[in-house]
Amino acid sequence: MAIPDYQSLMKPVLEVLADSDVLSMRDLTERISQQLNLTDDERRETITSGMSLIANRVHWSVTYLFKARAVNRPQRGHVQITRRGADLLATGGEIRNSTLEQFPEYREFYDKYRNRKVRNRVAEPTTTPNVEVDEEDESPDDLIARAEADARAVLAADLLEKLRTIHPTEFERLVLKLLGAMGYGGLGGHLHTGQSNDKGLDGIITEDKLGLDRIYVQAKRYGDGNSVTPEQIRAFLGAMMGKGDRGVFLTASTFTKGAREAATGVPARVVLIDGEELVELMIDHGVGVEPVRVATLHRINEDFFDAL
Repeated sequence: MAIPDYQSLMKPVLEVLADSDVLSMRDLTERISQQLNLTDDERRETITSGMSLIANRVHWSVTYLFKARAVNRPQRGHVQITRRGADLLATGGEIRNSTLEQFPEYREFYDKYRNRKVRNRVAEPTTTPNVEVDEEDESPDDLIARAEADARAVLAADLLEKLRTIHPTEFERLVLKLLGAMGYGGLGGHLHTGQSNDKGLDGIITEDKLGLDRIYVQAKRYGDGNSVTPEQIRAFLGAMMGKGDRGVFLTASTFTKGAREAATGVPARVVLIDGEELVELMIDHGVGVEPVRVATLHRINEDFFDAL
């Protein structure tokens, strides 16, 4: 049999999890494979990156179910069904992305990136947001661009959740690695100064070998709903006073309106980077992420034929 698409696997995934407590992704994939009666050849079928096709589709099924809070990830690489997932399964109906649209958490995740996905498509100027483009009208280039946008949206959301689980000290080291990957400190160095009494500074980037040109860094991991306040911005500015006039304040959360106002109209130049911008920068500069698949399209080389 052909291995079902990831949306068709949503219901089987919930059915398997409903009969279990917590399953590793490997065990979940194995049970799904048994339920589908996959042959050895089908189990060995892979995608371009080398990952098992069935494992890849179970992964995406779990990812979207997680965004709808139909499943939970109690620990790394493990998954369990939630009350919402059990209720969804009890309806007996088909479960697909369109089904998950009923949940506000899923809509918030998807709507956050929907406009960006539409902008990435080749469409007429009259195309409006939230109107899906018929795949039959899209060129192969458009389909790949749309798939990349979808995958990036999921990656960005997962990456932000990951950042909010790491230790604050690890977060401080991460942002220094990111700034280094962006080219800051290439001629100087990166000093991690963060500790329990860091007086508002978590890192110093020297832009030259003598350390005359410096950028000061403050990193606040924080979780969703715990925003950076004006007082913390002013503490950062105070820590920079007399040392330099350039600073970067990064957080995995957000800045209040007052915090952003506190960073303007001051002698120092301070850049504020919130969680959403932070993960986009990480993806752009390959920090904490790795490529798993490269798609190459070919076209006729007209110059080759003209030269014959």
